[in-house]
Amino acid sequence: ELHFPLDSAQVDNMGLHFAKHPDVHLHPSYQCRILMEAKEILEKLPRVQRLKSKTGGKPLIVVGDMHGQLKDLLTIFTENGFPGPAGPQYLFNGDFVDRGTMGAEVATILLAYKMVYPDLVHLNRGNHE
Repeated sequence: ELHFPLDSAQVDNMGLHFAKHPDVHLHPSYQCRILMEAKEILEKLPRVQRLKSKTGGKPLIVVGDMHGQLKDLLTIFTENGFPGPAGPQYLFNGDFVDRGTMGAEVATILLAYKMVYPDLVHLNRGNHE
């Protein structure tokens, strides 16, 4: 069960839930709410954003082409730190959803982290989004 506004613990747990229970999908009402709230955030952003490689001492981790690979996403977070005040900032360079079996889950997690940490998680649209 999710409670809005989302917090980092809920998003962290959502990723772990998707990994442990790949056949149990997020309820459509939660999925729609995440999509609509993320859309509001993304629509306000300029088409081109200038990012610094370090903001407040936080490195910028650039991640390309997740292709729906949830295990890879969780490995990246485990090795580099989950998004948040104590973790790095992230730039995801599109292609979140195609090929892998967990594309919707990967996109949902990235959008949810963008909602919780809009200044630490950056999303570039790829040709599959």
